[in-house]
Amino acid sequence: MNNKKIIKYGQVMEMDHEKCIGCGNCVRTCQSQNVACLELKDEQGKKKSHKIEDKPCISCGQCSLVCPVKAIEAENDLKKVEEALSDKTKRTLFQFAPSVRVSLASEFGGDNVVSLAPKIITALHQLGADFVVDDTTSADFTTTLEAKGLANRIKENKNLPMISSCCPAWVNFVEYSHPEIIPNLTTIRAPHIILGGLFKHYLAKEKGVDIKDIVVISIMPCTAKKTDVKRAELEKDGIKPVDISITVREFVTLLKKYHLDPMKLEDSKPDALYANESGSGAIYGSSGGVTESVLRSLYFFATGKDLENVEFSAIRGIKGVKEAKVIVEGSEIKAAAVSGLSHINEVLSDLSRYQYVEVMACPGGCLGGGGQPFSENEEIKQKRSDELYEIDAKSEIRLAHQNPLVSKILFEDKVFKADSEIFVTSYKNKSR
Repeated sequence: MNNKKIIKYGQVMEMDHEKCIGCGNCVRTCQSQNVACLELKDEQGKKKSHKIEDKPCISCGQCSLVCPVKAIEAENDLKKVEEALSDKTKRTLFQFAPSVRVSLASEFGGDNVVSLAPKIITALHQLGADFVVDDTTSADFTTTLEAKGLANRIKENKNLPMISSCCPAWVNFVEYSHPEIIPNLTTIRAPHIILGGLFKHYLAKEKGVDIKDIVVISIMPCTAKKTDVKRAELEKDGIKPVDISITVREFVTLLKKYHLDPMKLEDSKPDALYANESGSGAIYGSSGGVTESVLRSLYFFATGKDLENVEFSAIRGIKGVKEAKVIVEGSEIKAAAVSGLSHINEVLSDLSRYQYVEVMACPGGCLGGGGQPFSENEEIKQKRSDELYEIDAKSEIRLAHQNPLVSKILFEDKVFKADSEIFVTSYKNKSR
């Protein structure tokens, strides 16, 4: 945003007060998210939205989706991306989240739910990317480690339920508003953070590339992923796992600037190192997908056997709160998935009902992320969710721990240890 009157709130959100018409959509949405950090107040005789100083913004970006005049947006990082691409001393890696493939087509006149993953790879290479990978593989790392950790927590009856932490807006919400449940958060890092760390250290160790010359750029459905980049606790030896995070809307702007229409491009495959993803990784883009992925692999780590029926249909879809269960050696393991923070109190009121809880701050999960294209309705979100599960159903590998790369690095490679800083982190009490 280039206007002079910009109000910044939270770590990454910005509001252009010259555009603001005082409709109150952002205020009502913020309240429905149980954040309530915005209010309407008079400014020179006109109602304008303002940040309430003592209430933290969690950067979920839902306010930006409901603004009719596009006065709200996350800070723009496209200049950083273009600088990295033009710097010949740098090696650039682009990664994109599972939900990006099914939301991009609508911006180029295509079917709202068609998967464009192979064409996104082509487009990024034409922009000048050195490497392009699909985050479904990195989701398999998160799932495998999370399921293994959950099996241990259940065995030890400690810090239950385990609560997901791959949604940064949700983590921000916990740190600010419910620090008492920080011990319940899984310490396993979000997929794009794991992949960024892995790739930087892989290139540095195996290819002889200076780690400081590697730039990792994430294309995310999420405005809050930009706050991941700012987290000092995610750095290892002063090196960030991810350097830049851009939203789907920013990516669309970049493609259109360089006259790249992914609908018209040929298909390409991801970097070979990361080309063996499971169906479990694809469903991360929809609310309930993380839970289903974890339950599938939990059974393996608890019993040593693979689950025969990997379908957990009860946890699927965009409903506010969904539940699922799996029987492990005679014991019922119960899980819940929360879609949008407007429903969070339904679960927080009695966490003892569950062994695992997934929370996505945005309604529908990443499919409804604050960085997704504008004006997406519930029907479109549901269709996109169905498309991701269709990808899963057609996958040769459906269990995250069966991903060959995951198995090799986590259980065979002596360089990367499963408890290393590449894979785990901790969170802070930021309440005030």
